[in-house]
Amino acid sequence: MRLENVVASLVLESIGVSIASCGSSATRVSPKLDRATAKAIGLTANDLPGWKQTPNSSSSSDQAMASRLATCAGAKDPNVVDVVDVQSPNFDQGQTEVSSDVTMVKAHADGVSDLETLQGSKLDACVQEIAVPELKSELPTGATLSNLQINAIHPTGVPKDSFALRLGATVAIAQEGSVSISSDEIGFLSGRAEIELQASQVQGGAPSETLEQRVLSILVTRAQRHPS
Repeated sequence: MRLENVVASLVLESIGVSIASCGSSATRVSPKLDRATAKAIGLTANDLPGWKQTPNSSSSSDQAMASRLATCAGAKDPNVVDVVDVQSPNFDQGQTEVSSDVTMVKAHADGVSDLETLQGSKLDACVQEIAVPELKSELPTGATLSNLQINAIHPTGVPKDSFALRLGATVAIAQEGSVSISSDEIGFLSGRAEIELQASQVQGGAPSETLEQRVLSILVTRAQRHPS
């Protein structure tokens, strides 16, 4: 996984984890069944044939940053309402990387509250205050991160209960020069499932809209087949 994609993925992952943290519920859930549902919805190698596949995981420091972001944005800690969080592998082809994340929360109402948090005005300021300094401290010697911005976008083909954000930044690596990154996170709510598509592009502008629509369609169809 390239350094510049690591940066984008860490920021977007932190946002994604933190949005699954609003509300509370006494609903009885089954982690085993919810994990099976999440895995059935997420992306697999069959969805992106020929793409290079690498593991996708988060560290304890990433999770700590997510908790801080959640608190800053006015949400509860993700540990309170998340039942399971299942990430697909990272799929790479050329300068493009795609992955999915399916989080099962305790109740549909929790997911509705999450969308409100994402659409609120605090998120960007919290990312700039918490995520950016943390990411800069974790970069290898000689690498720098600058011009990080997060803006709402409006792609076609997303369900009603959805959000879409675009992250843009510049990563400078010693002896290699600077590269621009553009990463989209497109998510939607289906019952208790919060489903997110992450697509990153290094140089060459934003991720392919055609690719995003094709992969998003797969996730939407699977969510409909596996109601929660």
